[in-house]
Amino acid sequence: MGVRHGGLFTGSVLTRHKGYFAFILIFGLIVGLPFSLLQVSHAAHTVGYEVWVLDQSDTSAEGGGTLYIYHGSSFGGKGYKGTPEVINLADSASGIGDGVGKRPHMIFFNSEQSHSIIANVSTGHIYIMDADTREILSNIRMGKDGDQMRGAHAAVPAPDSSMLIVTNHKKLERMHTDYANNEYSYNPDDALNLADLEDETHPDNWIVCPLFTEDSRFVFTTVRGGGLYVIDVKSTPMKIVASFDNDQVKPNGCGGVIDNKESRMYINSGGGTANHPLGSDVYVFELSGLSADPPTVSEPQNILSREGFVDSHGMLLTKNDRYLWTTDRAANLIEVIDVRTDEVVNQIDLTKGSADLDPAPDLIFASPHRTVAFAALRGPSPLTANAPDVNNAVGNSPGVAVIKMSSHGKTGNLLYIIPISNVVDGKETADPHGIAVRELV
Repeated sequence: MGVRHGGLFTGSVLTRHKGYFAFILIFGLIVGLPFSLLQVSHAAHTVGYEVWVLDQSDTSAEGGGTLYIYHGSSFGGKGYKGTPEVINLADSASGIGDGVGKRPHMIFFNSEQSHSIIANVSTGHIYIMDADTREILSNIRMGKDGDQMRGAHAAVPAPDSSMLIVTNHKKLERMHTDYANNEYSYNPDDALNLADLEDETHPDNWIVCPLFTEDSRFVFTTVRGGGLYVIDVKSTPMKIVASFDNDQVKPNGCGGVIDNKESRMYINSGGGTANHPLGSDVYVFELSGLSADPPTVSEPQNILSREGFVDSHGMLLTKNDRYLWTTDRAANLIEVIDVRTDEVVNQIDLTKGSADLDPAPDLIFASPHRTVAFAALRGPSPLTANAPDVNNAVGNSPGVAVIKMSSHGKTGNLLYIIPISNVVDGKETADPHGIAVRELV
């Protein structure tokens, strides 16, 4: 999922075997790239930013996981020059609030860049962390004691820093936030239960990814079985102002971005579930109707649709909103769409033609100057969003891909991969997923 802050491919992508290869093989491949492809622009060295990455794999009996923090000044021509900060989230959360969570899945920053928000998808724990001290200040678990299911796939801060919107299975939760005073208010009875709206055209309303409009009033949220809801989250109770069914938006939507003019919203739809293991679609919504009374949203326009061994997931807009990137973790590609024409104009192959490299790019974010992009790369034993019959999310180089962005984002090159590893009983268990860029203000 993204947030604000070459020839055209015409056929299906063929299945690529996704086996696991030793790190030494990958490292040898990566360092063998020509130096000209490994150079990062000077701007990438000087912009003050950090890249935060979550490894979902367990670090304790309760779960835990690991947070890696990379400093923008250390991204060099041939590789990361520094030593990342490594934080065991089991240790950090122990004794804080509602205890240790499991599967830290998504991470975002508030508008002030002062706090990070980490959602644990398996247990529903929300960590609110001081971004400077790296200390977990608040730890609140979604739902009530006795609830059959308690999870938090994503916890997204409002642009005005007034609240978090959290996806807890089929419930949309709201947490009021006061970062300055470290006060966070959550009432599970405020949840909007989308299970009540399931029907033939909305067969599975397990909520995936929410995306705020800039005024913090509306949230677009995708659902696992296909479809999308537009929700007024400032009202009490929260209310739905528009909805679309699974004929209009395919299942497993996640990546979502709004352009700087607040005029268009893009989302994608992918695979990773038993009922929809593969797929790659991108949609655009016109937003001008949201200012009307009552607010309205345009019908989505499908601007990309692929079949075969494909799985669209992460998304970003490049410099000056010129191009839209959407990652494909099955096909190991980034699709590039010209937003002036809504046409695919390029594909970036993150394997660089090597059958030995299977990066499985997932979520993706860009540096503040949009000169470099960073993608989380999945591991050989993915813990979430993998359909075992097809292994859409299996990769063999868990870590962070550093990708140079050129021609305002029309083209890009894999510079190098920073490996992430968590070997348990001789098995590589690392599974990076959540990633976000913090601008140092």
